[in-house]
Parts: sequence; C-alpha cells; structure tokens
Amino acid sequence: MRGFTLIETLIYIALLAFIIGAGVSSAYYIIDSSARGKAEVGTIAEAEFLMRKIDWAMTGADSVDAGNMKIMRGGTEIKFDLDSERARMTIGPGSPIELTGERVKVTALEFIPISPDGITASTTIDGKHFEVTKYLRK
Repeated sequence: MRGFTLIETLIYIALLAFIIGAGVSSAYYIIDSSARGKAEVGTIAEAEFLMRKIDWAMTGADSVDAGNMKIMRGGTEIKFDLDSERARMTIGPGSPIELTGERVKVTALEFIPISPDGITASTTIDGKHFEVTKYLRK
C-alpha cells in the first residue's frame, strides 16, 4: 500500500488553506455589506419620516418664516430646529419633539423660499441630501 508523498500532502494542505481563506473572506464581505445596507435603509427611513413631518406641517400653512424655520398653520406655530445633530419640531408652546434618532446625524436643515409662494425644506442626513417642496395657497 502506498501513501501520499510529502509534496502531495503539501499541495493538498495549500489547496485546503486557499479554499478556507476564500470562504472566510466571502463570509466577512457578506456580513459587512449587510450591515452597511441596514445602516443605509435606516438613514433613508429617518429622512423620509422627517420630510413627511415637514410636508405635513407645510400642508395648509398660512405662512412660512424660512429664516427661522417657523410655519404658521391655523393660528398655531410649528417650529423646526437642530439640536445635537437631531431634528426637532415644536408645536405651539409645547416641548420639542425629536424627529430623528441617535443612529443618524442631521448636519443641515433649512427652509428655502422659492417664488411664487413656495418653500423647499432641505436636509442632509448622514451625508445624503433630501428635500421636499410645497406651494402655499392663498
């Protein structure tokens, strides 16, 4: 009975090490891309929620003070601001309500007037730009 030679054994060990290395590398890539995908989905969900709240506030608005990010709607003031990279909304004299969570960073939030009687709300969340435009009815 004849066994493997030293050269054959080394070749099989090298081949097995290559296959295991490729498998570990592929598994790491899949896990890493999955985590990045979940983070991006979270960013988009937070941004869409914020933009829907701004759209809601501007729907039926009587006036918008773009510089101070204030909306007057039916005699109630709705104010938006940033605090520690989180977007907040204050309705009337109440306390601010946080609209974004701690997993995302809001680096910009502004209202830009456009003519005639339009307003664009623009924000940057985790480096991605989002905006919504509304026209006030008079």
